[in-house]
Amino acid sequence: MNSVRMSTGLEQWRDGDLVTITFCVTQECNFACTYCYMVGKNNNHIMNYEMAKQIVDFVLNNEFLKTMPAVAWDFIGGEPLLEMELIDKICDYIVLKMYSLNHPWFKHYRFTFSTNGSLYGSELVRQYINKHKGHVYFGRKR
Repeated sequence: MNSVRMSTGLEQWRDGDLVTITFCVTQECNFACTYCYMVGKNNNHIMNYEMAKQIVDFVLNNEFLKTMPAVAWDFIGGEPLLEMELIDKICDYIVLKMYSLNHPWFKHYRFTFSTNGSLYGSELVRQYINKHKGHVYFGRKR
């Protein structure tokens, strides 16, 4: 497995000078932690791709948000990595949309995940990481 390098680049990542857009892609989880904040998990509520596209369009066309030098597109759940196919589709849309709009965030974005880490080794997750190399960051739920 490739080594993982944490953010060492742009100043805004260290200073927090960015906007964070959070998608709760699923309430489902593969664990049953007693301390979890997600009430009613494992009930198969999954974000709709069309809704995600509307959110992305709204955010990328918002003049106020464009004043921020960078963006973190954050994916949470339940366990967001259970919806890796949906997330990959959303991220493809985000990147293509930023490129087509010549958006100032096109070179200053990251995809972040709050995950229990149990699915890091899955083929879909590894393919996603390779596809978005340099823009993917994971945080671990506690």
